[in-house]
Amino acid sequence: MKRTLNLDNPFMTMRANFFSIGGIVLALAGGFALCQTMPARNATTQDPKLTFSVAAAEKPQDVAPSVARVASDTVQLSGTISTPNPCYEIKGALSAENSQLTLSVVATSKGGFCIQMLAAFEYTATITDIPAGSYTISVVHDYPDADWERKIKELTVAVP
Repeated sequence: MKRTLNLDNPFMTMRANFFSIGGIVLALAGGFALCQTMPARNATTQDPKLTFSVAAAEKPQDVAPSVARVASDTVQLSGTISTPNPCYEIKGALSAENSQLTLSVVATSKGGFCIQMLAAFEYTATITDIPAGSYTISVVHDYPDADWERKIKELTVAVP
């Protein structure tokens, strides 16, 4: 009598044939393993994530970015970006390469007619999923729609 057993899982496929000869059971098995590389879920494979919030500032002046808080796997930065007028949209973006993080704070004109007066926006950037270690964070204030010079501030931080 012949019976077949199939074993399938993501890592191995196996087929075994069982034969019964005079009360003795023989098993012939053949199989092959599927090699898969499973990324380890650890700090070195995770990209840092950014939560960015903006509010109108009371006074139209730049406040240099600074480290507001450091905790396990988290760094919070705060600062103020000035704009030529209040009709600007402020967005944050994060890039990471090894121990170098770059926070880009970009002021983009909404277009149309706007009152001509200086304005400023306070922002808070919370960066999470940062492995323990020392980092250089470049905070870049960029003005693609204005004839203002790009500003870059380097910060150093140790994440516990």
